[in-house]
Amino acid sequence: MRILKRILIFIIIALALYFGVSHFKDQIIKYSVESYLTRSMGAKVEMEKFRMDLISGSMRIAGLKLYNPEGFSPEILLYLPKIEVEFDLTLVPLSHPRLLLRHVDINLDKLLFEKNKEGKSNMDSIKIEFDPKKPIPIDLLNLQIRQVIEKDYRYAKPLVRSYDINLKKSYTNIKNMDQLAFLLMAEPLKQAGIKGAEIFGLTALIGSPAALPVAVALSSMGKGKIQQEVEEPAYALFDLSLKVLDELGDIKKQDKKSYSITASIHGAEVVVRFEPKSENKTVIHVSASKFFLSQHEIASGALYEILEGLSKQTKQ
Repeated sequence: MRILKRILIFIIIALALYFGVSHFKDQIIKYSVESYLTRSMGAKVEMEKFRMDLISGSMRIAGLKLYNPEGFSPEILLYLPKIEVEFDLTLVPLSHPRLLLRHVDINLDKLLFEKNKEGKSNMDSIKIEFDPKKPIPIDLLNLQIRQVIEKDYRYAKPLVRSYDINLKKSYTNIKNMDQLAFLLMAEPLKQAGIKGAEIFGLTALIGSPAALPVAVALSSMGKGKIQQEVEEPAYALFDLSLKVLDELGDIKKQDKKSYSITASIHGAEVVVRFEPKSENKTVIHVSASKFFLSQHEIASGALYEILEGLSKQTKQ
């Protein structure tokens, strides 16, 4: 009986040490990767979670955030909620270890393309400086892109547009991290059709023109009407949205009884309605039109700013 107890105690201690050391190892690597990427990109990089298993050759990253560089709003430029990697690490010879990424899955939730008052873009201010002597090739990349946000501060009031991309695309034979970084930033802009995306020289950076899709794949564009359900009472959303829309344009009409706001934003008429579903649940309806033509990007941009304002308010 004593021997059995000792064995059980030994197993418990061994497991505690294993998981403790594993967690400590992951935290050290996480900090090192954050520091390396921050230096390489010239902007702050954070990760919510990081886990690497050398035995199975796998890596998982949750919540990678690349912030705007200096001289721009303190917002997130690039948000990757999930990165999953399968890799091979060759340690022979030990003096020149070789890392090959066999399979990479990246979920790109949001990319922010911003121009400051001087007309300079945040993309131009990001530097890509990975060590060319240590290329890390990727056999297969599966990239999922959800949304691109465009903000232009050259006007009296910022112009905000949102593009629903909802694209899934696979790429093969990516040669290095420079190509991957440019792909993550330039491809969403190209898909959204944002002017200025050509400055990245996509073909030259990625290689063959066939490596990049040519067709623009936008989802639910041109309808000019969008909606979003949130966990917030209608009266609170009304007050918050009134402030947000005033910062984006000029309030034309407001009616708190019917929970509706009409604003003029960069020549487009934007109508926001709040439909209470319960005491703390509301559906936000946003539509935008200009000269009888729908303005989906303006409507989506207004909704994005309202949701961002709600998120900041919740964190306070």
